[in-house]
Amino acid sequence: MKPIPLIISGPPRSGTTFFSALLDGHEQVNWLPDEGFFFEHIHNLGAVSRELFLDAARLDVDTYVDGVRDRSLFPLTHRPFSDFPTLDYQWDESLFRRLLALDQCQSLDELWVVTSTAYLAALGQSHSGKFTCMKAADYGRSVFGALGLIPDAKGIVVVREPKAALNSLHQYRLNRNEKLLSWPTLVHAMAAMNSLAEASMQAIGDERLHVVRYEDLLADQRGVMERLCQWLDIPFSEALMAPSMLGQPWTNNSSFGAGTGGTGLEMQRQDVLSPAKRVLIDRHLGPFRKAFRYE
Repeated sequence: MKPIPLIISGPPRSGTTFFSALLDGHEQVNWLPDEGFFFEHIHNLGAVSRELFLDAARLDVDTYVDGVRDRSLFPLTHRPFSDFPTLDYQWDESLFRRLLALDQCQSLDELWVVTSTAYLAALGQSHSGKFTCMKAADYGRSVFGALGLIPDAKGIVVVREPKAALNSLHQYRLNRNEKLLSWPTLVHAMAAMNSLAEASMQAIGDERLHVVRYEDLLADQRGVMERLCQWLDIPFSEALMAPSMLGQPWTNNSSFGAGTGGTGLEMQRQDVLSPAKRVLIDRHLGPFRKAFRYE
């Protein structure tokens, strides 16, 4: 049976990594570690450019792999994962390239299946589970890209109270000294959050979309994961209560103290957003708050 894409997305620093790590241990989920933006690129191109995307992808294997890595279409395995440099994983580059039967891909759906299957094999994993899961904290674009392309795809949007998410994003980028949350960057982030809210409201009634609030996950992890299993039509597993990555115990990548495990750092978060930015967030994120019940 062909694995079903299970795509997780949401705003950055909203819990997408933690949520993905909870799914890692379930036998029905084949998890691709770290982030991949295959479906975001398809979403951004639009339907009219899908044939162009497919034709370019099939030029040759070396060109395809170079492009995948240049634009992070799948998690980058040729170097340590950015947020988890100590994650121990095995990678068979020659097997990955050998299994990329690009000439047999007649659709982007088939390109996803061929690439994700080759990726799992190169990691030493089977693709026997019901779902192949990949996450991208790209404000939901990957979720809606997958849902718009593949009829049986499933999408999970993970959201968090906006000031908390943006506060964490500000600190995260300070830690890395990259793409700092200056006011133009903050504007783009907030606009993307409102666009996610609009897309989610338009998708009400689409049973392929599932929304998880980070605060609900912290308050009742078992209940949230049990409801998720019902939605996915898979049995509940205790593995969903213990986050892991490729079977290894997961330690979080919190902006305020990564590596201590779990989610116990919630009470230690620092307030790094200026009062003026907090007023700006409250003033302009009404659509996001309304859509995800943060009013």
